[in-house]
Amino acid sequence: MPVELRLRLAASPCLLVDAAFDDESRWRCLAPRMVQDLPAQFAEPVFVGAGAGDFIRRVLVFGWHLARANRQLARVVLGMSPACAERIGGLRLQDLDWLAQFRPGWVRPRWERQPRIWQHLLLAAREPAGDLLNQVSLRGLQLMAAGVLAAGSRPRGL
Repeated sequence: MPVELRLRLAASPCLLVDAAFDDESRWRCLAPRMVQDLPAQFAEPVFVGAGAGDFIRRVLVFGWHLARANRQLARVVLGMSPACAERIGGLRLQDLDWLAQFRPGWVRPRWERQPRIWQHLLLAAREPAGDLLNQVSLRGLQLMAAGVLAAGSRPRGL
């Protein structure tokens, strides 16, 4: 993908990758660094190759920074739940390093199972005017908000 298109996508108002910032059960296991079997879909990393480890660490540090600095923004940009924001904000950088090394499969494309969203994003990024990309980005924010609202309406433990 040309650099120009990547820069347009990077300007999206929400992070286009996810690290289960709304799944408290995953973040809870980091306290004692427990050994847990991950579902197969999360065990294998999606991002591989040169620079993948650095990218994964940057995503995690970004989430950690927002959880510490501005929890409301973390909820909007990352879909982070309040409980996860508290847990993630309390981590140490070395915890994030461990996570990047031993759980790289946690960082995955947002809307991984919805290829139509990605198709719209990629097509919109190719448009020079940027109006379509703004519309698709707003749709992304709506989808994230819907996910946060749906998660908030679920009973705890589900």
